[in-house]
Amino acid sequence: MALFAVTICYSQEIDGFNFEPYPFRIDLNYEEIYTKKIRTSSDLNTETLSFHDKLNFKRKKYVKNHHKYLDQVSNLVHDIAFVSHENMFPKWYVHPSLIRIDSLGTTSYFSTPNSYLPDGWEGGQNLEIEYGEYSIDPISGEKTLYLPHTTTSQQAYDNSKEETSNFGVLQRLVWNYPTSITLSQLEQDGSTVITNSEELKVENSNYQVIWNLNQKTFTRRFFEDGTLVKTTHTVYSYDSVIGANLKIKDILIVPKTFSNGDCYEEIHTTVFTEYNADRTEILNGPRFQNRETNTISVYPNPTSDILNINLSCSDCRGANITIMDTSGAIFMMRKFNDFSGQINVRDLPSGLYIAELITNGKRNSIKFIKE
Repeated sequence: MALFAVTICYSQEIDGFNFEPYPFRIDLNYEEIYTKKIRTSSDLNTETLSFHDKLNFKRKKYVKNHHKYLDQVSNLVHDIAFVSHENMFPKWYVHPSLIRIDSLGTTSYFSTPNSYLPDGWEGGQNLEIEYGEYSIDPISGEKTLYLPHTTTSQQAYDNSKEETSNFGVLQRLVWNYPTSITLSQLEQDGSTVITNSEELKVENSNYQVIWNLNQKTFTRRFFEDGTLVKTTHTVYSYDSVIGANLKIKDILIVPKTFSNGDCYEEIHTTVFTEYNADRTEILNGPRFQNRETNTISVYPNPTSDILNINLSCSDCRGANITIMDTSGAIFMMRKFNDFSGQINVRDLPSGLYIAELITNGKRNSIKFIKE
C-alpha cells in the first residue's frame, strides 16, 4: 500500500488514510518568529552561577519576513527581511534590512544607519572581506554586501532550486512522511519500524522519529551512548486558504549543564505564521517556466521620498500599481499611462513594502525599503 510520495502533489494514502494534497506554488510569503530561552529546576541557586551562566537567562528573539519565489527565468529567490530583534546582536551591530539569496549568491542590503561605524555602515571601514565585497550603487545609493556562492553554497542553492522547480515552495513547510521504500530500507539497515493507523515510528540506538498522523506532528529524539542529547518537535496545522497542512511551530530542546554542575534545558521555539496566499500563484506543475510575465523595477531602493518605477513590457500602458506592506495592507494605488513614473512615498512609515504591477490579467511585484 502506497505511502506518501513526494514526487507528486495529489491526494496521498497511508494505511487506508487519505491526506490533503498540497498545491504547487512558486511564490510564498510567511513570517518567522524565533525565541530562545532556558528552563531550570525550581531549586536552582543562581548565586552559584558564573557571569557567563547568568547570560543564558537573557531571552533572545527575532522576527523575520520570508518571501520565496521563482523569477522570470525560473531561478529561486529567497528574500529575508528583518522586522525586529531582541538581544540577538552586539550593540554596535546593525543587521541588514534585507537579505536576498539567489542564483549569484547572497546580497545584504543595509538601510539603517549605524552610529558606531564610519559612514554609518560596515562598508565604511571595509571595501572587501575574505568572502565578499561592500559597495554603494552610484545611482540608487543602495548599500550592499555581496557574497558570491562558494562551492558548498552553490550546491545547496542548486539543490533548493531543483526541489522548488519540481515541487514548489511548500516542500519544506508542508506535512509529509516517508515512503514505504524508505521505511523498508530503514528496516534493512537495522532500525525498528512500527506503523499503525495513528503513527509511524522509526528508532534505533541513535534516534527515535515519530510521525503522529492524526495530530500532524513530527518528533525526533537523538541519543549519544544512550543519553538524550536533543529533541525536536514540529507541529503542523491545516491552512484552508492554501489548502495544505503547513508547519506552524518548531521546538528544539537541548539538555545542558551550568559550570556549577546544575542542569538546564535550552529551548529554541520558532513559530511560522502569516502564510500569504493572496499574491501566490497556483499552478499545475513546471509549466510555469514558459509563462509570460511583466517586469517592474524601482529606484532608488531604499528611498525616503520619491520612488521611480519602470515597467518593461509591451502592454504596460494603463497598468495599475499597488503599494502594500508585507502583510498585504494596501497603502496607495496609482495608474500609469506610460512605461515609467514616480510615486511619492514620503508619508509612508519606514519599513519593507511591495510594489505590485497588474495589467491585462498579469501581475508582478518587487520589494523596496522606505527609510
